[in-house]
Amino acid sequence: MPITDEGMYNQSATIYKHPSKEGGIDMDTKKKTAMHPILVGIAGGSASGKSTFTNILETDLRENAPGLLLHTIHMDRYFHRDADQIPHYSSAAFQMQIPDFNHPDALDIQQLVHDLDALLEQSPSPDVILLEGHLLFHYLPLRERLDVRIFIDLDGETRALRRMVRNLAHPGDPIPDHSAQSIANYYLESARSGYQKFIEPTRQFADVLLRGDGDFHRTAAMMSAMIGGMANHIVKERRPD
Repeated sequence: MPITDEGMYNQSATIYKHPSKEGGIDMDTKKKTAMHPILVGIAGGSASGKSTFTNILETDLRENAPGLLLHTIHMDRYFHRDADQIPHYSSAAFQMQIPDFNHPDALDIQQLVHDLDALLEQSPSPDVILLEGHLLFHYLPLRERLDVRIFIDLDGETRALRRMVRNLAHPGDPIPDHSAQSIANYYLESARSGYQKFIEPTRQFADVLLRGDGDFHRTAAMMSAMIGGMANHIVKERRPD
């Protein structure tokens, strides 16, 4: 597929240059504050491969960027702990109110922003911060901070099958039982609905689209080289020797 004005295509990744103020990777790191960490956001639907890609990217950065201070934040750790603060929906399948972990209000974003600010104020602060979560691009206070926005793109049918296999082995949905039928019902009522309403629309804010069924070792190496280059000046200024 040829290069177009919208982006660059290869077998696993598409890189977009957005005309909007929000979008686009700023490769001119000289414009950044000397010690400003590079914030990398990784979003996508449930079971798209976000966590897997993030782990591979983290490993690649640690192995190929000596001296780089790296920190990873998984947004799953910021779901409200108080069940009363989690949005619920009326389930036709279960005939009861079910917690909806695919709704933006399910996450404690204020606490996440507070912890991120505290991390940035550390001395030394990380050179690169990886922030991963399915609803990440939905929140403007987080999205506008990101230097690189990566969206893991995968069709709904494949994601549904992945969730089925994963959740049968490791139950994770807030449902009365963990049969295949119940897992499928929760996907249809919560995960698919949440993706359509709150996740897929934020795909437009991505700088990079990665195939969720692509070779993550290959694409992580590509992203690692780019991110390492962006952060190189920070490492040099922190360690001038």
